[in-house]
Amino acid sequence: MPGKKSISAILFGFFIIFFLGFVLPQIQRLAPSMSSHPKAKQVVNPLKEPHVPIASRVERVMTIGSSAARGWMDTGWRDWRKGWFGGYLVYAFRSLSGSEPTRYVIDDRTIVGANSTQLATMYKGKYSSWLSTDHPQIVVLSWGLLNDALPHVPMPAFRSHIYHEIALALEHHAVVFLVTPPVSQASYTTYRVAQMKYVQNEMQVANDFHSKNVRVFDVFDQMKAYLLKHHQTYIPYMGNSWHPNHKGHVLAGTLLYQDIRAAYGEHPIVFLS
Repeated sequence: MPGKKSISAILFGFFIIFFLGFVLPQIQRLAPSMSSHPKAKQVVNPLKEPHVPIASRVERVMTIGSSAARGWMDTGWRDWRKGWFGGYLVYAFRSLSGSEPTRYVIDDRTIVGANSTQLATMYKGKYSSWLSTDHPQIVVLSWGLLNDALPHVPMPAFRSHIYHEIALALEHHAVVFLVTPPVSQASYTTYRVAQMKYVQNEMQVANDFHSKNVRVFDVFDQMKAYLLKHHQTYIPYMGNSWHPNHKGHVLAGTLLYQDIRAAYGEHPIVFLS
């Protein structure tokens, strides 16, 4: 019959086995949650805090322009009557959404075949109504300008319409991006002088506001400079005489994206009082 010491040794052995096999793993599993302090819930203002998750800040972008701004001749463009739109503006803001903690949602208000004069006359009241219903943080004005060059829109009228488009967006506390259009075959040939004049005048009107809420991004001249620097013609980038193809839209969108990033970095694009 085993002695008391043997029984004690056996019981001690069972205790060690039980401790190592069951108790210790439970302690190890619970240790992290027991030792760490619960984190306080972080409350941020998504319009002021630049480093927040993408899903917590969304900015609405209203795009104003005609067929080039809609993305004509880009991949899939033939379905534009079904609501499709693409092109350089989409590529620029898609790139911004993927590179900073903000998601940009585009409200496409482009009018195929129109110009700023028609927006103020044929579509009178539409622009103001869109601003009131869409509540955009950013308004992008990017007219193709060939629709101004073809009918020879008088420059005073053109300047007046661009001015009022910018002023009305500012009244609705939206940041305004005036974006000059991508180059086209027509801008190198038939309307080379005329389109350049419209580009220069719309930029001058925007700059004359002297406002931090009005930004000018000159895609037109930058695209021409890019082609010159790389010893290229416009031909590989054209879908037809008035519109870029997919490659042209991507190039224009890339230049615009780089300009916006240079101006704002990763900071939110907000109206400054």
